Amino acid sequence: METINRDFEILTDYILTFYYYKYRNVDLLEDWAIELINSSYESEAIYNLACFYKPIDSDEVQPYLEAVLAELNLTAKNKEESQKCHIRYFLNKVTKQEDVRSNLKRTLHFSFDFEIDKDIAELSALQYLWDDLADGQVNWYCKNISLDNIEQEIVEKAKKWMREN
Repeated sequence: METINRDFEILTDYILTFYYYKYRNVDLLEDWAIELINSSYESEAIYNLACFYKPIDSDEVQPYLEAVLAELNLTAKNKEESQKCHIRYFLNKVTKQEDVRSNLKRTLHFSFDFEIDKDIAELSALQYLWDDLADGQVNWYCKNISLDNIEQEIVEKAKKWMREN
């Protein structure tokens, strides 16, 4: 239950970053609203948000999202908070080994807009190394990392970041 609550918290924080990013998965709003209902949050605004069908149009759903946020007394994250929430959302998927390579790229795609900490810089370097290894290039820098173990190395670094952030 603790993991489910943590996942829901991470998703909620990610939803609160929607004002900062034009490239976002708006379809998650339906999942989030359904999870709210499953967690005993019930209201007309939440039901309206849950009734959207995927793919969801971001302009169409905006007033419904705002109504739910106001009702739940949730406020959008500022730019700095949005950075961490965004990274946390995708690295949470990496720690669960859900499409590690794609979720790492999603994490790092937006990280160029952020101040990058040391651990994110290491993940970025590993992502480029993974691309090089997949292309058959020789790894001269990290001799102990290969295609066989790079995913696990990334998962461990993501877990470390999640514990510290």
